[in-house]
Amino acid sequence: MAETNTGRAKVVVGPMGEYLAGKVREIREEKGLGYAELSRRAGGRLADLAFRRIENGQRRVDVDDLFVLGQALGVPPVDLLGFGVATEVSVDPQRDLDEAEAQDRHMRSLEERVAALEARLGSDG
Repeated sequence: MAETNTGRAKVVVGPMGEYLAGKVREIREEKGLGYAELSRRAGGRLADLAFRRIENGQRRVDVDDLFVLGQALGVPPVDLLGFGVATEVSVDPQRDLDEAEAQDRHMRSLEERVAALEARLGSDG
């Protein structure tokens, strides 16, 4: 956990904030973007100094900031969090239906096994 005293209030950035700061820096450097360009891409909703402070662990990020960061960096906000969450939305209804039917079959199979075990336990008692 990083603690920074910016001359105002002490800023405490937790492990997720540290990860996010590193991810912002990584993407910014990969894309060759400066802080002023990020601010421009963010529509001025975050100043260039804010981006610098985020990267240096001197500024916490709220949900609104997260979306602005994603916009400025050209990535889905969830990609900044490092959860490994898929960001694609399924557009194949047949595949979704097939998966749902497979899950239903699996659930019925489990229910049949439970019923068989309950019947066996009931007859043993």
